[in-house]
Amino acid sequence: LEYVDRFPSFVLVNQENAGVSQARNTGLDLAKGQYVTFVDSDDYVRADYFDVLDQNDDCELLVFCHEIIGDDPRSMPDLFAELKNKQTYAERLELLLSSRRIMSPWDKRFKRSIIERYGIRFPENMQIGEDFNFSMAYAVRCKEIHIETAQIIYNDITGQDSLSRKYRPNLDRQMQDAFTMVADTIHKSELAQEAKDRLLEIVDYLFVKLTFSCISEEFKTRKLNYFQDRKQITGICETFHKPLSTHQCNAVHWALRTALKWRLYIPFYLVSYWVKGRKYAK
Repeated sequence: LEYVDRFPSFVLVNQENAGVSQARNTGLDLAKGQYVTFVDSDDYVRADYFDVLDQNDDCELLVFCHEIIGDDPRSMPDLFAELKNKQTYAERLELLLSSRRIMSPWDKRFKRSIIERYGIRFPENMQIGEDFNFSMAYAVRCKEIHIETAQIIYNDITGQDSLSRKYRPNLDRQMQDAFTMVADTIHKSELAQEAKDRLLEIVDYLFVKLTFSCISEEFKTRKLNYFQDRKQITGICETFHKPLSTHQCNAVHWALRTALKWRLYIPFYLVSYWVKGRKYAK
């Protein structure tokens, strides 16, 4: 209320809690400016945040550097330097996708005219993957991506009940829905077929690697035993059985797809256990 009283441009909206997607969509419906950015409750920005954004030219999509603060602090200057060195829209989009930096909306500036022209909104029926779908639906309708290497926003997950600790039931099905929608968005885009194929390869590589995360997720409830819990592990693996692309982007991608094709599920269980499962099961 203090900010609403001090700044005429501020609008305070109170609505019944119906999830982050509906809240953001309400904001998009009310927005009137040229650009749209998102700042979540666990984010804070540098004092010159808007000054840095305003220094960038009128571009369709601006992606800016950030830092994640918490148990596993991550800083992105090397990645953003690499993105800056990419010369084309296609190269930058592929790297944003393969690095998974396309998935979040809070480190981007969007052009509202593009959002409204194509009716882009956050899927309100999704609990996981809604950010990915919004950002990807926007990105494939752009012709340019600009990179800002200044680190101007921080995502602070310190002391929170973060997703690394909280059990997410049916994670495999939710991820399947999210990635299937992204793949459909790419298929329906106006990108050249070669560009579509390359993006779909990367999407499927990220998708098939989620098999490990979804098996690991079950260790948050109990310590899985492959032979005793084989049916459950098999069910998770089979969620990722159908590929989203007819091609693989590297040798690891090919190996994972081959293992799923021949139903070799023990390696997925073992890797899931040793990388994350042991920690979750404690």
